[in-house]
Amino acid sequence: MVKKTKTKMKKTKMKKSCNLPNLVKTTMSSKLYKKRVNINKKKGIMLKKNSPNGKYVYVISKKKPLKVIMIDKRIERKDYIYHNILSEDGNVLIAGEMEIKDNLVSFDNNSGHYKPKVNCFDYLKDLMINIYGFKYDSTNKKQLKHFLKTTMVFDRSNVYSK
Repeated sequence: MVKKTKTKMKKTKMKKSCNLPNLVKTTMSSKLYKKRVNINKKKGIMLKKNSPNGKYVYVISKKKPLKVIMIDKRIERKDYIYHNILSEDGNVLIAGEMEIKDNLVSFDNNSGHYKPKVNCFDYLKDLMINIYGFKYDSTNKKQLKHFLKTTMVFDRSNVYSK
């Protein structure tokens, strides 16, 4: 009976870890792929408590689970730096779009490459509260044509001035 309980706990942990599957390698020339990865390395940034206002695409990779890797939406559109480039075709915990406006930071799961499920937000919420020190504000859900878009909002006013 004790063994069955341990097995159930492991299954629950694995489900909540939200490891999304690795993608098939990007189908573009290796030269173009390397160019886009280099742009990402030069212009991509990590989320900080005082990151500037703006709209970004982001990933939290399995290799760096405590870091939010992001790039400005304008660069994403201009240079085609999508989530798979941000993660260098690696496995991610969650990916989507984010917006920083004054003290509010919002994340969503709008990623065509990875399609994170709603339960991936449990990890994001823990990360933002426990590592970044943000305060949870709200979660909004909207059914779109192809998926359930979920947006989670955090308030960083308590850490913004630090």
